[in-house]
Amino acid sequence: YTAPYPLGSVLGLYPLRFLPTLAPPAATVAGLAGCAPHILAAYPSHLHEILAASGAEDLRRIRRRLCVVTTNSEHSTRSERDAFAQAFGVPVFDEYSTEELGRVAYECPHGAYHLFDELVHLEEVDGQLVGTNLNEWAMPILRYEQGDLGALAPAGCPCGSPRPLLASLEGRRGDAFHLPAGRVLTPGFLLDACYAVALGGVAVRDYQLVLRDGAVEFHYVPAGAPQDDDVRRILEEALLTRGGARLVVRAAATLPFERHGAKRRQLVVAP
Repeated sequence: YTAPYPLGSVLGLYPLRFLPTLAPPAATVAGLAGCAPHILAAYPSHLHEILAASGAEDLRRIRRRLCVVTTNSEHSTRSERDAFAQAFGVPVFDEYSTEELGRVAYECPHGAYHLFDELVHLEEVDGQLVGTNLNEWAMPILRYEQGDLGALAPAGCPCGSPRPLLASLEGRRGDAFHLPAGRVLTPGFLLDACYAVALGGVAVRDYQLVLRDGAVEFHYVPAGAPQDDDVRRILEEALLTRGGARLVVRAAATLPFERHGAKRRQLVVAP
């Protein structure tokens, strides 16, 4: 993830090892080979990068205690996860989660997505998934339109789980930036790069990423005085881990957002 979790272990029994998502792939491979995790949770795009940057000895060290791999935050297909399973030598399961609602559903060994219905109440409205968070007492999120397309189904799975099912899920695939020479900045990477701006001490009210003529543009509304130099430094450091890109930083009083559900965060590919 972009920043360490506040806990160093789960129930004091299972230590958590944090590897930053904005690190160069070679550094991630070295970290995984050094700690030899039992469970690896990662974006699908990062798994591709890990495999591409790993030699045979790296993979042997990563796999020596590995029991399962889980994917999250980005859309992946079952065939893609099957390829990961073959490469890592362990089962690979997906998790459907969002920044606003948290964990929504998990994939069981039969390939079905079961809802965490004690955490989130999910509805299908005109083909779109609308969620209500059930455990955020300080800031409830009610019937939130995320822009994710999908369908629901009643419980009924060979695994025996009584939880209702997510019958289909079509994520926001258009949120990737395709750069010249075939390079791709994935939605997870772009979101984490923006998080790095906030974690770097820059106060931002709103922001918008735009891909225009092969350049990445970061438009933002500052909460105080503009900090263009700090924003540029943080984003350039992140982009360098993926081969670099032309970067434009612009502070503005307001941003022209289109409505996609209720979401303010937007990634835009300009014509």
